[in-house]
Amino acid sequence: MTTEDGRKKIYPGIVGYRDIRGPQNPDGSYEGRDGIIDSNDQIRLARRTTIGGANMHLGLSWRNFSLNAWLSFSWGGYPQVSVRPSASGLDLTNVPVFWKDMFHFADIKDANGQIVAPANIDGKWPNPAIGNVTHTSSIWHVSSFRLYLNNATLGYTLPREVVEKINIASLRVTLTGTNLISFVNPWPEKYYNQLQGYGGYPTTRVISLGVNIGF
Repeated sequence: MTTEDGRKKIYPGIVGYRDIRGPQNPDGSYEGRDGIIDSNDQIRLARRTTIGGANMHLGLSWRNFSLNAWLSFSWGGYPQVSVRPSASGLDLTNVPVFWKDMFHFADIKDANGQIVAPANIDGKWPNPAIGNVTHTSSIWHVSSFRLYLNNATLGYTLPREVVEKINIASLRVTLTGTNLISFVNPWPEKYYNQLQGYGGYPTTRVISLGVNIGF
């Protein structure tokens, strides 16, 4: 396979693109495969880019216990792995942990001869130092479905016969959590969390205890 300038540029460790079609004809159609990877091989990857979302409240009660939880869903669009370093900035870029499974055909050593990245010929991800990884491609696509638990509250109300013994009208104890759990996180190594972005300060998970006393 060659590029449009006629040079062979297919090496281990780079993204291999498909030769889908040849040059475009005056009527808008395309010629068949021509053995060249160029802009004519760019096609639509998704018909819809609209992102949808919904929230769900779940409430349960049993005797003196209660549980309230708020779930969030999102779907749609064409999400892709967004943190893809260029070859020139690879040494200076803070990249997500999944890039540790990058293709290396030989050990990478520092100036002192120490191995900083061992050879990894079975690496899952292409090597930015060998080929461009910034082009939009289906290799970077991840599932669009996410499910996470925003917050939940577990409560317990003491029985009346108990609170009457301590001369109060009521007593209720609650345990509340915020920014709790991502049940479905499609991003590699979960480097991106729906409760927060990437590269910023993490969203704080808060657990609080409350006591409500009535007199």
